[in-house]
Amino acid sequence: MLLALAVSPQPAAARDFPIPEGSARFRAAGAPSARPATADMGTFDCGRLRVRITLDNTRSTRAVRFGYSATFVRPLRAPYSGGDDRVDVDVAAGTARLVELPVRDDARTNVTVSLPDGRQANWESSCGNAPGVIFGPSDCAALRMGVLLDNGTSPTPTRFRWALSDLAGRVATNVVKVAAGAVTRADVPVIANSWTAVDVSVDGRGTVANLNRQACGSMVLDPRAVFGVVDCDDVSAPVILDNSRTTARMRFHLPGQDVVLGPGQTRSLRVHLPIRERLAVRVDDVLARGRSVEHAVVSTAHCAGASAQPGTPAAGGGTGPGAVAAPGGAQADTAGTSGPAAKDSRPPVVLGFGMLAALVALGLALTLRRRRVTATR
Repeated sequence: MLLALAVSPQPAAARDFPIPEGSARFRAAGAPSARPATADMGTFDCGRLRVRITLDNTRSTRAVRFGYSATFVRPLRAPYSGGDDRVDVDVAAGTARLVELPVRDDARTNVTVSLPDGRQANWESSCGNAPGVIFGPSDCAALRMGVLLDNGTSPTPTRFRWALSDLAGRVATNVVKVAAGAVTRADVPVIANSWTAVDVSVDGRGTVANLNRQACGSMVLDPRAVFGVVDCDDVSAPVILDNSRTTARMRFHLPGQDVVLGPGQTRSLRVHLPIRERLAVRVDDVLARGRSVEHAVVSTAHCAGASAQPGTPAAGGGTGPGAVAAPGGAQADTAGTSGPAAKDSRPPVVLGFGMLAALVALGLALTLRRRRVTATR
């Protein structure tokens, strides 16, 4: 972003430009009345890398405030994307103002104007070589989605690369070569009953466009994990990873490894961790209490003396299955809920009571000895 600010022109301060008197575009017909303020964008001046926007309040009897901002995508060279901060402009009643915004070369720029009544106006255009992408609707019957790869502004062929990912990671990728000045349609697969994300870049460089949380069908997320008896001698425990209630692939994060399970799958394995840490299983993109979390803890277990961690909601906002209680100083819990104190933490307390009893016995022995010496005298 600092590079963009250094080499790119900055937004010009809003200023009034002369508007010819009697212009049909800005002349109020009859007595002034309260009408919605509007905005209009001109064509991109790619020689000056500027665009003008008209903020029109000529049909209103009160002063209003507009806001405008711009974002850009430039996939062929850095910075590949960025934007300008929002600028607010006050426009007096019965007047119009022209403002200038910078645009970038070899980029598609999107301009947004916030109107006084809460609506927004959006425009997009480009200067130079700026490949584009248009995502079509998903065909859930065929599990395909049409994507238009637009190379219309380029004088040379362009290699577009699309990549499809689900909750567990990359699913498929492909490269499509589009001729200079042409537009080509690509068919991208869609996964049933799961979220999918599509990212399109130019030959592996900057992102042209991406689409997230595309879904077909009904998705259920309910990953679970259950720990068995924790062996505190070698600090290990068996764990069952349960994805049988989930309709999508899920990635389970365990200490030292990741396990990907498909919909309806389960797997059992043994995990190890140092004594002072906790055994934990986490998953990605689980909805907890109605909000998305990156890593949700679905089950934990630890030996006595391990550091506690804050409680984390279980998958789906519930508590999940209860973990098996572990004897011999072991604790197991689900969603970060701690169990009773472990036996391994009691010996120091027992030792304390033993030392106290020894001191009391020694005191009694000394007292009896003094009494005997007194009686002899």
